[in-house]
Formats: sequence, structure tokens, C-alpha cells
Amino acid sequence: MKRDLWLCLLLFLLVASPSCSQGAVAPVETVAPSPAVFPSPESGPSAIPGVVPPVPGQGVLMTMGRQGSGDGEFSNPQGVALDAAGNIYVADTGNARVQVFDPQGSFLMTISDERFTGPRYVVLDDAGRIYVTDSSERVHVFNGRGDPLQSFGQPGSLPTQFSGIADLAVDAAGDLYVVDGANGRVQKFSLLSGLLLSFGDEGEQEELLSHPEGIALDSEGNVYVADAGNRRIQKYGPGGTFLRSFGGVVNAPRDIALDHEGNMYVSDGGRSLIQILDGEGQLLMEIGEGQLADPWGIAVDTQGRVFVADGGNHRVQVFAPAGEVPTAVPMPTPEVSPAPTLSPIEGVAAWPMYGGNSQHTGRTQAEGPASPNLKWMFRAGILTNSPALGAGGSVYFGSLDGKLYALSAEGAEVWRAAFGQISGVPALSEEGRIHVGIASPVEEMFYAFNRDGSIAWGYHIEYYIVESSPIIGPDGTIYLAASDPQTAGGALVALSPDGGERWRYDVGSRILFTPALAPDGTVYVGARNGNLYAVNPDGGLKWQASLGVVSSSAAVGSDGIIYLGTGSSYQALDRADGSQIWSFSPVDGGANSTPTLGSGGRVYLTSNSNELYALNPDGTVGWTFIAEQEEREVHFSSPLTLDGAGVLYAGTREGELFAVNPGGTLRWRFSLPEGGMVLVGPAIGADGTLYVGAGSNLYAVGQ
Repeated sequence: MKRDLWLCLLLFLLVASPSCSQGAVAPVETVAPSPAVFPSPESGPSAIPGVVPPVPGQGVLMTMGRQGSGDGEFSNPQGVALDAAGNIYVADTGNARVQVFDPQGSFLMTISDERFTGPRYVVLDDAGRIYVTDSSERVHVFNGRGDPLQSFGQPGSLPTQFSGIADLAVDAAGDLYVVDGANGRVQKFSLLSGLLLSFGDEGEQEELLSHPEGIALDSEGNVYVADAGNRRIQKYGPGGTFLRSFGGVVNAPRDIALDHEGNMYVSDGGRSLIQILDGEGQLLMEIGEGQLADPWGIAVDTQGRVFVADGGNHRVQVFAPAGEVPTAVPMPTPEVSPAPTLSPIEGVAAWPMYGGNSQHTGRTQAEGPASPNLKWMFRAGILTNSPALGAGGSVYFGSLDGKLYALSAEGAEVWRAAFGQISGVPALSEEGRIHVGIASPVEEMFYAFNRDGSIAWGYHIEYYIVESSPIIGPDGTIYLAASDPQTAGGALVALSPDGGERWRYDVGSRILFTPALAPDGTVYVGARNGNLYAVNPDGGLKWQASLGVVSSSAAVGSDGIIYLGTGSSYQALDRADGSQIWSFSPVDGGANSTPTLGSGGRVYLTSNSNELYALNPDGTVGWTFIAEQEEREVHFSSPLTLDGAGVLYAGTREGELFAVNPGGTLRWRFSLPEGGMVLVGPAIGADGTLYVGAGSNLYAVGQ
């Protein structure tokens, strides 16, 4: 039976007619734009941009392109991929772009990016994101419209670095496998948590890779690698465990694709043809001989049609390896979730950023609850921050589960956006945009979201991530601290309201803390090297102070005095040169929380133990609150929040909230139902509700 099938297949390839229909699949609206108006079908295939008539008698359904730089023309194309709708994506390497075509080969759009030096391979995930490897040894990610989302990688041989970057693949979980050719390995990444594993460069000789080029995944998550240097196909398990080799057939394998039956389609650069192997590595047939020159990327659709980037001929060829080409059933366009109905912005945001404002005073005019009552709880992965609160009671926060959440004041989810780990508090502009930096090791992005959850703009910080919270100044300037995990460098960046870079000041050290903005426009930020930097409004250095250790974000008083933690002590510094005004060391514990500033120069501090302090303007102790350690210890782990009545609120490592009266007596204490460490002081809404993140939950505690 199988022998008869392949005889029929060979017969078809000898007598195939050029009039075979390809069968269109309706494009998915969220993946590629609607095509422009093209000539009517009566004008014939040659009239369609990028498409030329197939060559008779060779099993070719369609030939796309010719040498050139116009729409539908190519210069040494290498990668080719298909989306769920059958649209065709081609890495047009010589022209430094990616071109997109509909299933009939009609040109749709070009993805051009100034970061491209020579795009090599392209792949899409289930969400329609487009991943492109580039000869600059980087991976660039775009949305379905071709807008840049993120980029990662750099030349080298260390983890997350690449040399001779080649093909890539995305698994069902959204994790990314990248072929690192000259380093002889495959690296697997999560866009949320960075590098997961690497394989192919360690183990027994049969497990090793030599200049691998192509990659494909089967339905079980097994990984197939075109091992060009060893002239074989290597198969690994999802975790990188070596399973077996397929050798002795392929000459110079470049790319590999799998069909739904598990057959392997391999582009052989040495012989300039396509080999089809069964699941055991046995040669079934060869196609394209005499028609291909320097073939690279290969893709197979659900009907068995084979798409090949014919690099030497500057075109893409489409072959039909099956005995007949069935008419495709158009796929329905998925329904897009309706945009939330948003009420007009009325008034100012109750708690628009970390510390309540750009000075991080930690205080508000609203009054918190006289007694605690849990209003609601929202589960959303691991939270390392509290939320920002917009006008009208909207709640915005990020999570280490890789999502930005928007909730109503009642705790109902309005929308969520999955873009990467967020460890800082969002910053809200006056027009209601939500600004967040991504802390994922491979993200390198800072975003501004509209109130409906759509992206207003994205700023690519090449090689950098954002581990703290952004702030927004009175003129709309956005300040963020960015760190380079590879070099341990860091920079303070100022952006315009539309996302353009105004200036950048490099500090040469990782920055884990949120910048603070003084009333005179000076920006203060501490770095891991123990220095506090004062940067002028134009981005020039005003001064730097060597403090030995910086352990908190700074807070700035109305008189310009700077307050921050320095490991074992809190310090007040002169705005003129950073010299010390006073220093205070807690009796027990450390000084690791942003100070909270009251009226009249009063300063409130936590201790990482069970003590809270109120200091006079000269740094002497006004009062000390000592929490009773009843059934368990108490370790205050968050900055304090000061309400309009002078009541202070703080969270603990053990998952409790404390309210302390203005004179230093206990008002109430409340155990969060599911506990969790509180790392950022509660945000207070206009109605007095406390919002605090702890563990995997966001809690709303009211009257």
C-alpha cells in the first residue's frame, strides 16, 4: 500500500500540470494586514506582484519573486515560515527585511527595522508574534503588524550570547529554541524568565552538534536539529536529552520541517535539493533537483505543500509532494475580545506611581480605614509590588507571571496584557497611560499602555532590562533606571511622553532602585556600586556621593533634602553636594526601605525587625513603635505609607498589615488571608481603601 502511494506520488511529479489550484486560506486579521488591491484574477498569475508562472512538468505550484529590491523581489532569501492562515513570511536576507505574502503569493507588507543587518530565519507563535534571527547575533520580536516588541542577544559564547545564529522554533508553551551555530548548541529561552537550558555542546560525541543550522519541533515537543557540520539530523527531547541521530543520507542539511505524519523535509545545500525522510530517517524521495540553487529555509503546510527559500535563484519555490492538492477550507477569523468601556478620566490619580509621587514621599491626603476589613482579593502570580491607582478607582499592577493587570475598584479584571515579568510599580500619566518596564532577562523593553490595554508605544533599551519602577515628572518626562545583566552596567534614562529618548546617563553599575525627582528637577538614583547620583534636568551629572552601600530608593523633601537607606543606617544628604546631614541606625535590623516623609520635616522609617521609627527633622528619635511578637516574629519589610490623618501603614515579611497612630501607638493589625511578604507599602485609594501586593495576591483592605 505504501509502495503504491509513493509510485503515484512520483508519477504526479512527472506529469503535474501548472494549472493546479493552491486553495486559499483566509488570513487571520490579527497576524497580517489586509492585502492591498491587486490586479483582477483575469490578468493571470504573472500580473500579481512577486508571482511568476510555475515551470511545467516539475511539480511546482508557484514561484515567487526574482532578484531585486522592490516589493515581492528578493536578494538571497534564507528563512521562510507560514502562519495559521497560510500567509508566507520570507527573511529577505540581502535586502535586510522580512516580506509577507498572502497564500496566493500576493505581497502584503514589508517588515523593515533599522536593527536588521541580515535577517536569517523567521518563525511565528500562536499569538501571531514574529521572531527573526539576525546576523547581528540577535533575535528580534515583532507583533503581527510588524511593530517591534523586543530584541535580545549579543555576539559571544556565554549563555544568552550567539555566534552564527541560525534557525529558531517556538513550542506550545511559547518557549523559544534558538540555533547557536558556531557555538554548536541550541539555547532555549522563556520570554518571561530568560535562558532555560542549552544543549548540543556537552555530552558524548554522538550528542554533540557541529555548526547546526535548522530546527523543528514535533507535536510532542521533541527537537530536530539539522547538524550541518556532522551531516546528520539530531533528535532531542523537550528538555534537551539526546534521543537519536539520523545520518548517512543528508549531505549538507540546512533547514528541517516536519509534516503531520512525522516525515522530515530537509533542505540539502550540498546537493541543492529537498530530501524527504520518514520518521526512522529512511529516504522516501527527493524533490527540486535541477530547480534549486543554494536552498535554505523550508516550511510545510497542513496540505503537504513545501515552501523553499531558493537563495541562489533569489526566489521562493512552492512544491506539491502529494498526489493531489485538496481545496482548503477557509479558517474562521478569531473573534477579538471587545475593548473595555472606559469612563472618562475625572480628577487626578489617587496613587499614580511608586511612593505616591515622583519625590517618593509616601503620603496622601486620603484617610485609611479605622478598622480593617478584606474587601476583595485577586490572584495573579507572584507580586513584588503594590499597584498604581488611577482616577475613578482603576487599579494597575504587574506580576512576575509576565502580565500587566487592570482591575476595577471592585476587583473585577478589566484587561490583562502579557508582555514579560514586571517587578516595579506602574507609573500613570495625567492622560491615564500606564508605563511599565520589563524585568525579563530577554525583554529589553519599556512600554506605555493606553487605558484599554493596547500599546501606545514601546521603547527598546538594547541589552537593558528594567527592575524598578518608573516615575513621571510634572512636565510628562518619564524617568527609568535600566540595568544590563550581562555587563552589570546601568543607566538613568529620560523619555518624552511619546517615548522618544531625551537623554541617558550611564552610571557603570546595575540600578535596582527607582529614581526620585526633586522639586528643582534634579534626578537622584542609587546604584549597586554604592554611589548616589544626582543628575541635572538636561542629563548631565551634578554630583555623585560614595555611600558604600545603597539599599533603598531615595525620597526627596520639599526643601530638597535627600533621604535613603545605606544598609545599616538611614542618611539625610545635602542637595548641594550629597554631604551627610545626619545618620540614623535602627536598634535592630537594617535600613532597606524608602523613607516616608511627613509634614514639618518628620521622617518615618522601618527597620526590617519589629520596630518603626519617627524621626525629628534633625535626625533624633521622636518615637519608636515596637510590634508585639505574639505567635510569630514580626519583620517590617515594606516602606511606610502615611495617610491624611497621620496614620502609618506598613507590611511585614510574615504577611501582616499594621496601622500605627500618629503618636506611635497601635491602631490595628491585620493578617492577610493567604499571607505573603509585603515588599512595597500599601497604595491608598481616594475612598481610603488600602491596596497591597503580597505573595500571589493583590489585597484590597477597607473599612
